[in-house]
Amino acid sequence: MENPVFLEIYEKMPQGAPGDDNSSGKAFSLLTELPENPEILDIGCGSGRHTLLLSRLSSGRITALDLLEQNLKILGDKLDKNNLRERITLVQGDMAKMPFRREQFSLVWAEGSIYILGYEKGLKKWKKFVKPDGYLVISELVWTRYDPPGELKTFWKKEYPGMLTNEKAMNIAKKEGYTVIGSLPVSGTGWDNYYTPLEARTGQMRKKYSQDRKAMALLDSIDTEIEIYKKYKDYFDYMFYILQKKDR
Repeated sequence: MENPVFLEIYEKMPQGAPGDDNSSGKAFSLLTELPENPEILDIGCGSGRHTLLLSRLSSGRITALDLLEQNLKILGDKLDKNNLRERITLVQGDMAKMPFRREQFSLVWAEGSIYILGYEKGLKKWKKFVKPDGYLVISELVWTRYDPPGELKTFWKKEYPGMLTNEKAMNIAKKEGYTVIGSLPVSGTGWDNYYTPLEARTGQMRKKYSQDRKAMALLDSIDTEIEIYKKYKDYFDYMFYILQKKDR
């Protein structure tokens, strides 16, 4: 069960990971063999930033999956406001146990969410849902330099021990039978879109939980991550990987 303070922090966040519409749009533009009206699955849709973008970039039907009911409620309100209920189906569920048919989707989109399963496991488990010649598009935190300072290595070893290099991430995708169509980094704007409101949110929460040691420890860890990014952002990045399922 998720920490209730963690959920309280993120329930009012505009997005749950670094990202922006421009970077997502560039990744989508590489899907040159996508059908005219594709079936799309958005895994870890959150409150719907990329779900709504996908609805603008394509004329297909979208299934938006998230584990948290409050995220789907926020997204549902947005669908009602934009008259999108007929095109977008909301599913509350676990990305590790998805109830979909084999080869149901022309595009599986997982922006900032595959880390929950682990990169390699996600590539393995989700492949069966992708149609032949269909696409899996993910964004994942990776090392972009091979000489990280000790402080940075220690931090990410604790927070995300499975963190890969950019090169290894692409090699694993190839090993799992995908063709790597391209990769591109999330823009600096995408990082700001995530960390700027998160920093403001932790500031607000400190006032409420000043006497709660566990809550303050969580807030400290989030603020440390933000400072690590500001100090060492040239050493790691969120990268989009645009992968196509091709027969071997």
